[in-house]
Amino acid sequence: MIDIALSFINKYISNELSVRLGSTIDVNIDSINKDASSDNLLITLINIEEEKNYKNQDHYRKDNPDDSGYKTVNPEIKLNLCVLFSAQKNDYTEALKQISCVITIFQGKNVFEKEDFPADITNLDTLIVELYSLTFEQNNSLWQTLGSKMVPAVLYKIKLLSMQDNRVLDETGEVRGIGLNILRKS
Repeated sequence: MIDIALSFINKYISNELSVRLGSTIDVNIDSINKDASSDNLLITLINIEEEKNYKNQDHYRKDNPDDSGYKTVNPEIKLNLCVLFSAQKNDYTEALKQISCVITIFQGKNVFEKEDFPADITNLDTLIVELYSLTFEQNNSLWQTLGSKMVPAVLYKIKLLSMQDNRVLDETGEVRGIGLNILRKS
């Protein structure tokens, strides 16, 4: 699911940058290169966090709306992805232009709903892209942790990625049909 969301963002940003800058921009989902010698725009997943404000505690789901029975499932989890867009360019001015363009793109459209996704993406409902500002100390720590020299970059929080396992639980809370006795003591 995370890969699908980031691939969608990658394609969206690639298309928008090409239209706005008039040339094909190489946008990749990848980790930061330590030597920053590549000449592209990178999308890097920095952190995953649970969105507690929308926590759904409903343990019952109706698989068929016409069916009167309910199945027991664990509630879905909503995630926020902290994603870094970094322009690792040989031309610093070009890097600044690309990062500025990314900011402008998400300022113009920061909410993606079902109708925005291609028909083959059926498991995404909504993605909300919000600018996430770091203090100087946090920014310094981020680049030290990444082990790379600092390049023009912007951090976004992509909110409300829903994940749900479709397996049904039995009355004891065990997944039906799978013998998971890992946590039980003999």
